[in-house]
Amino acid sequence: MVKKTIFQTYSAHNIFLWFILCVFAISCSTEEMLNPPSVVAGDGENMSLKLTINTPPTVLPKGATKSQTAEEASINEIRILVFRNDTYIYSAEGSILDHTATSTTFDAELKTSSSPIVLFLLANSNQAIDAANIAAGDSKSEVKAKIQHAFTVSGISSPFPMFGEYELPSLDTFNNNEISGIKMLRSVARADILVADDVTNFEMVSVQLYRANNKMQIIPNNMTDAAVTSPSIPGNSSGSIITSEISVSGNVSQSQLYVPESSAPDESEKDSKATCIIVGGKYANGEVTYYRIDFNLGMSGHPFGQILRNHKYIFNILKVGMPGKKTPEEAAKAPSVGIISEVQTWDENSTDMYFDGEHYIGVSARTVLLKSWAGSTSEISVNTDVSDYTIQWSDENGNLLGVASETSIQNTNYLVQLRENKTLIHVEALTRNGNHGERNDYFTIQAGQWKVVIKIAQLGYAATLEEVVRVLSFTNVGDLGTGYSSDGTLNASGAAMRQILNYYFYPASLIDMGGYSFNEMAQTVISGSNTLAANIMADYDVMFYTYDSKPSTGTIVNTLQWLNNKKNRVLIVAADWTGTNINLLSALGDTWDWIYKDDGGNFKFVEPTEANSIFTQTGPFGGVSSSSVFGRTDAYWGRTLNYSEYVIPLLTSSYDGGMVLGVNKKRRIVYIGDCNLFTTTGANYLTGAGNLSKDQDYLMGNLWAWITDVVLSGR
Repeated sequence: MVKKTIFQTYSAHNIFLWFILCVFAISCSTEEMLNPPSVVAGDGENMSLKLTINTPPTVLPKGATKSQTAEEASINEIRILVFRNDTYIYSAEGSILDHTATSTTFDAELKTSSSPIVLFLLANSNQAIDAANIAAGDSKSEVKAKIQHAFTVSGISSPFPMFGEYELPSLDTFNNNEISGIKMLRSVARADILVADDVTNFEMVSVQLYRANNKMQIIPNNMTDAAVTSPSIPGNSSGSIITSEISVSGNVSQSQLYVPESSAPDESEKDSKATCIIVGGKYANGEVTYYRIDFNLGMSGHPFGQILRNHKYIFNILKVGMPGKKTPEEAAKAPSVGIISEVQTWDENSTDMYFDGEHYIGVSARTVLLKSWAGSTSEISVNTDVSDYTIQWSDENGNLLGVASETSIQNTNYLVQLRENKTLIHVEALTRNGNHGERNDYFTIQAGQWKVVIKIAQLGYAATLEEVVRVLSFTNVGDLGTGYSSDGTLNASGAAMRQILNYYFYPASLIDMGGYSFNEMAQTVISGSNTLAANIMADYDVMFYTYDSKPSTGTIVNTLQWLNNKKNRVLIVAADWTGTNINLLSALGDTWDWIYKDDGGNFKFVEPTEANSIFTQTGPFGGVSSSSVFGRTDAYWGRTLNYSEYVIPLLTSSYDGGMVLGVNKKRRIVYIGDCNLFTTTGANYLTGAGNLSKDQDYLMGNLWAWITDVVLSGR
């Protein structure tokens, strides 16, 4: 329940109770507190209730195009259901008094009450309420189950049903009160589909839903601070709706698909029961075929197929490798193939979007979660039209400390940086939290009149002590092997890398976790006519395609699905020599030219930058010198000069600057041009035997600390 403060007392003449509801299009919230009336008076007297509902201007996201429709922001009608002791007693109709571009004012009549009451506020839901036949004496749960909204083949075109809740200790005629900050929760989710700019062989022409629920429960079963973590599906609903195809232009579908909530299907029914999106498109200028895209975030709390109200799901199509199915029906009945997409979700209320009628600011989270070790990082998105906003240390109540900055702030434990033209806030732990419990700090974003407090929560060391990262590699140079041989030596070509992982990624060590688990397979099981099964891949968090792996087409398809199905998986791909993993690199969409000619020289450490800082400067294993070199042992190594802008190079050729080791943090891929980097050879290689004494050790330690962070944070 929201925080309440008592407002000023006025005369008993012409008394009104004011509700100011900051209802945001998609993102509904405000930083003002609720102000309930004080306790006086008896039951039963009529009193006038005035509600002013603010509908802010359309949110302009990073793409700078309108992402909302009038239905997302509009409130045409409102009804208040009043409960006492968990029992429904009466309702009040709101009548529109005034309507502007940013607010709508209603008037309603309530009865005074000397005992606590709960108000259910339902917007754009009168028809559903009338059809529900709720009666005095119904419990809250009964009322919730009864009030439903139909979802049809045409989707939702009317203003969206919304719900808000407010509790009053009493209601009387002796006070004029303002109540603000009630958050309204929309009953639908939104799905946007975007084709990445570098996908040039595909034109999206249509989108539609398959197996959407035909009924929506307007009031959620459970709601905390206007957010839900599980769907509320009517008992009489069925996933029977196939919506009409919606035409798409410009490879962008925004504000076209609105989706009712859905529960996660059983594992055996993912293909046949899950609500999914069918995209129609032309591959390589051919005929229109159809592709399936699933609501599959790979995140804790978001199982396959689950859809939650008031969330925005953004699907970014990264690659299309073949024509789709001939019909939408065929695509809907089969697993997704031929198309690679990533999906992000945005819980619109928990992001706290703020508007003042002219400007807006929103953040993707109010809490930044870090692991216990130094070097653990996390980021939140910022969406605002206030370009000169600042960040400043504060306490949990927003009382400012230190000096405001438009670039970065730092204290003993944390570094906070504004990145990517201030659209991202990057937070990094500078010290290990050696405590058993969580360690917290706070900073405040200031944008015009708005102050948004962000909590940093760094987990205690005990939080990840049972977390194990599972690695699969394939037998050849640099592989990470399995266990130990009978003589006590490591069964791994990359034994030096294994020593670092075994000694420093362990309980009470530098990286507090349960450790690493290793398995190894012969390259023959993934190449030629053989395919490594998807269910086997699913057992691993990290897969390492070593020198000369040459995975088959079937293995490549399963690998891409493995990588994209969950956001806590990391792929390591070697490019040691011509043809080694060239088909896998191509399937990943990497059309770079790899150079396999040995022109001599060693591998240089890159100059430190903001982008590579967690690998070269602030990682848990410490900083490295850009004057250091990483040795090479033979003529079998690769480099590339024209890699993607999203790849962060860590080692480059001293001959021409070509990248030898690099990381794509966005796609969770590590590119390694020489698998000998994981071995012990000479002075310019890893120390081995569990010792840390050189920049080569520190760089690889920081690389695997990032891998660990990705895997465990994703869980």
